[in-house]
Formats: sequence, structure tokens, C-alpha cells
Amino acid sequence: LEGNVTEIKNEFQQNIYHINYLGELKLDDTFACINKKENSVTIQLSSNQTSKQLIDFVSSQVEIKNFNKKLPTINEIYLNLIKENE
Repeated sequence: LEGNVTEIKNEFQQNIYHINYLGELKLDDTFACINKKENSVTIQLSSNQTSKQLIDFVSSQVEIKNFNKKLPTINEIYLNLIKENE
């Protein structure tokens, strides 16, 4: 791994978003839910989905308090590279 840490993290990101919200969010099969707790959800987008589509879907049901793209840590990237090379 070489380069700027932010660039490396962006290169290995997996289109995962964490959302905190107020209200009741009803998910369907549109998006892949990784984790859902009270007033928060973590979703992984497919390659043909955009963050705008996710925001539109969620904001049509609840008030979004926080919307963050999850970038992997350098440790997570390193461990995934090791697994791929086994």
C-alpha cells in the first residue's frame, strides 16, 4: 500500500453508509441492510445504486440526523488484502 491515507481508504471503500434518523424507517429489498438498530442503520449500496437514491429513500420516511460514508481503517484494508492473498 502506497500513497495518501485518504486516497487508500477511498480506493478500498465498499459503498457502506451509516445513517442516524428520527422516526420509523421501513426497509425493503431495495438496499442491503448490514445493521439496523433503533434510529440508526448501516446500508451497503450495490454498484448501480447512488448515495442520492439512498438519501431520497430514507428522507421520504424519516428525518435524517446524520449521514456518513464508512471508510475502512488501514487495519481493515490490510486484513482484507491478506485474506485475498491466502
